[in-house]
Amino acid sequence: MGRTLCVANQKGGVGKTTTAVNLAGGLARAGCHTLLVDLDPQCNATTGLGQKPTGCHPLVAGMPIRQATVPTGIAGLELLPGSRSFRDVEMLTRDDRSTAARCGEHLPWASAATTSC
Repeated sequence: MGRTLCVANQKGGVGKTTTAVNLAGGLARAGCHTLLVDLDPQCNATTGLGQKPTGCHPLVAGMPIRQATVPTGIAGLELLPGSRSFRDVEMLTRDDRSTAARCGEHLPWASAATTSC
């Protein structure tokens, strides 16, 4: 069974993105199939891994994650690229059951496809 890790802090500039990208890369290099989901409208995790932000975040668009992920230069690390749209961020960070349900519909494959580390 896979694990879900979240790197979060309300304060800016504390290294959340750097930590998330390095942790994801380290887990992938250790043999864990890893999915990094970029939810920050600055999209630094996306651009830091050499990808371009999407016009609409795949979780907001209802796009299946398997179709929306992009490979990175690190074997075993896939990326769900971020969107620079603040509307998308507002949709994803709402404190309601529909947002949680939408994420829950799209993320289970990641846990099933992840190897234990």
